[in-house]
Amino acid sequence: MVVRRARASLVLRTTWTVLGTAMLIGFVASEALGLMIRRYETRQARVRVEGLLAGMEPSIRAACFVRDEQLAQETAQSLVNSSAIIKAEISSTEGLLGAAQQAGRLEAGPELVRPVRSPWPPEVVVGELRVVLNAEEVARNTSRYVWITRAVLLVLTVVMGLVLAVVIIYVVVRPIKFISDHLNEWEADRGKRLSAPKGHDGDEIGRLVMDVNEALDSVEARHRLEKQVQQAQVQKLNSLGSLAGGVAHDFNNMLTGILAYADLLLEGEQNPKRQEHLRAIVNAAARSSELTGKLLAFGRRGKNRTEAVDVTQGVNECLVLLKPMMHPDLKLSMELEPGLSIDGDPSQLQQILVNLCINAIEAMGGKGSLSLATRSLILEKDVDLSDGDYVEIRISDTGPGMSEEVLNRIFEPFFTTKTRQGESGTGLGLSTVYGIVASHHGTVRVQSVVGLGTTFRVLFPKGKLVPVVKIEEETSMMGKGRILVVEDEPIVGEVAKAALESLGYVVDLASDGGSGVEAYRQHHRHLQAVMLDLRMPVLSGAQAFAQMRAISTTVPILICTRYGENEEVQELLAQGAFGMIAKPYRVSQLSEILRSVLAKTRA
Repeated sequence: MVVRRARASLVLRTTWTVLGTAMLIGFVASEALGLMIRRYETRQARVRVEGLLAGMEPSIRAACFVRDEQLAQETAQSLVNSSAIIKAEISSTEGLLGAAQQAGRLEAGPELVRPVRSPWPPEVVVGELRVVLNAEEVARNTSRYVWITRAVLLVLTVVMGLVLAVVIIYVVVRPIKFISDHLNEWEADRGKRLSAPKGHDGDEIGRLVMDVNEALDSVEARHRLEKQVQQAQVQKLNSLGSLAGGVAHDFNNMLTGILAYADLLLEGEQNPKRQEHLRAIVNAAARSSELTGKLLAFGRRGKNRTEAVDVTQGVNECLVLLKPMMHPDLKLSMELEPGLSIDGDPSQLQQILVNLCINAIEAMGGKGSLSLATRSLILEKDVDLSDGDYVEIRISDTGPGMSEEVLNRIFEPFFTTKTRQGESGTGLGLSTVYGIVASHHGTVRVQSVVGLGTTFRVLFPKGKLVPVVKIEEETSMMGKGRILVVEDEPIVGEVAKAALESLGYVVDLASDGGSGVEAYRQHHRHLQAVMLDLRMPVLSGAQAFAQMRAISTTVPILICTRYGENEEVQELLAQGAFGMIAKPYRVSQLSEILRSVLAKTRA
């Protein structure tokens, strides 16, 4: 830990580097100084020996001249009595005259060889003197002060290194650390900038600060531009979503009238040819209803059902639908984790799976490998999603992949890559997927490499609701009782009244929320149910619902809409609304829902 923090500190690293360098230089310098001292002491020993030899020179010359061995021996012994010489030899031209050596094993030092000349002119060479210096004596003389000198030198170099480190830290490191600390603390998009440390306005550090500020300006400009682009994109999607939702709302009202009136005509029609025509109208209206469902999903306004949805069952049902359009050479692999569920709309989950799988199959031209996998995972500190348990649905293909430019636009409404002859696309498929997933509080992530394929990862919050087993019962179409219909759209109100009367119900019709509350106040004791639109003038559906509940809570109220945000519908259901009827509806669906409601209230 200490070493890691020291490595991360510029000040400590600089101090260690300078101090270590100074100590290395001091060590080398002390070794060089010791060598110089030893050489000096060796030279001084030679000088002392030279002085000693000069004093003994007459005896040496006489012994060699007369070839006196006794004198030569005595002279050699006198020389080795000096601590500076461990061995001495005196020789004449005819051979060795005398030699002496100090007792014990002593380390030999340098050897001196001198010719011996005659004491009288002409001075001819009459012999030779050979002496060996005592190396231990030189070492003793050196050791008297060499270690002290070395220690003083090391201390001086360490002190100089510390001083140099302090100077470098103050002049260079401290300004750099100042810049680094402020870069870590400041954010470019907050408009803060660095200022040059005192005394560094015109040097390299000052220029570095200027470069950093210029870089921060660029980052700030880029962040500003990115935010503007994101805001424009969000605004565009919201505008298109509002437009799509509004169009779908009006279109659904028209479709409700078309479907219900076609059902009423079909019920009383005996002519087979006309029955066929009426069924064609019903089928066309049903397909149009699917389109409005896509528009509502894109506008994030379509998730009006919330129940436990089995993910594995949804994948299997999707594959059953897609099986006929799969090429025989298409390789399908599945890795499904059992027991996974999400809270949402099962039809919209199937729409997501079908859209993504069809895109994958078409991208591969029918052939290739399609992989579907599900798993549960725990997310923490995710950029887009809150922490918690999630279900991931992964759909991968081995198609041509997508470029970066296409990836940036795939969720835009009306953007399509199906531009070749024979291909057609509305450009609403992936934008619809994105809207549905967002309305379920999830996200979609895409990975694609050109030439290798594409992977879509759809993340939903893990389901908390308990799956409900549905039991279908055969019931007749007819009913009885009094129903209050609160609807501001004339065609929807009239067709609802006609459909309910055809089923045997007595109908009270109110054209806005205010008149609906007043009718409820007067007749609630005689009502079996209320069909309440969500978007109305005077009083909205939510306001009318609250006032009706304040009058009486015994009459079941059904929310009749496909326009409202899921949160709004779910809030009304949580406050006591009995259920929801999704526009556009068929007469048979209306009958089934009402009979179910009345059966539960009687029970």
